[in-house]
Formats: sequence, structure tokens, C-alpha cells
Amino acid sequence: MNRERIHRKNKMKIAVWFVLALSTIALIMLMEVKEYPLSVPKAILAIETGNASLVPLTSDASKMVGRRGPSEKQLSAYLGQRGWEYSDTNGDLIFYKKDDVTLKVHSYFRKGYWWYDLDKAP
Repeated sequence: MNRERIHRKNKMKIAVWFVLALSTIALIMLMEVKEYPLSVPKAILAIETGNASLVPLTSDASKMVGRRGPSEKQLSAYLGQRGWEYSDTNGDLIFYKKDDVTLKVHSYFRKGYWWYDLDKAP
């Protein structure tokens, strides 16, 4: 009976170490990925520490997350630096113009942050 208990404990230790090893491998793999949505925690951290009010989530900035507050203000400032001018708002869509090109931004507020999906890279 005592041997069975020791054998069970050993099996449990092996199982725990196996799960820890797999978790570590999975975590390393997740850290290697640089694109959305795995950069969301880093973006939220940058917002919460005051380092940024609007953070691109993808390399082409077609998805972004922003600090609580007026939706268009921070986005307009960001896009204005790239030559886009605010045009109009229609519900959850915000429109910007640059030359004869229109940029459509779908915005929504979720979990305390503004989330933006742009139809093209700014």
C-alpha cells in the first residue's frame, strides 16, 4: 500500500513537470509571435503606464487600441500626423480623407478601451 502511494506520487510529479514543460514551450512560442492579438497585453501595458494613448496592434497599423476618452480625438491626432484629415462620423464608423482617398475606421468601446479597425493601412 505504501508502494502504491509512492508510485502515485511519482506519477503525479512527472505529470506536473510535463505540464510545466509544455506550458513553458507554449509561452516561448507565444512570445515569438509579433502580430495581433498577441501584442494586445503589451499595448494595454503601454497605455496603462502612460507611455502611449494609442497603440498599433499590427505592423501596418490597421488595428489599434486606444485609451479611454473621446474616440476621434486621439485617432485624429495619430492619423493627422500621417496626412489624414477627419471627415465624418456615422455611428461606429469614422471617416478620414487624404487627397481623394477615404479611410474608414470601425471603432468600438470594449473592456475600457477604444478598439479601431482601419480598412487600409494609414
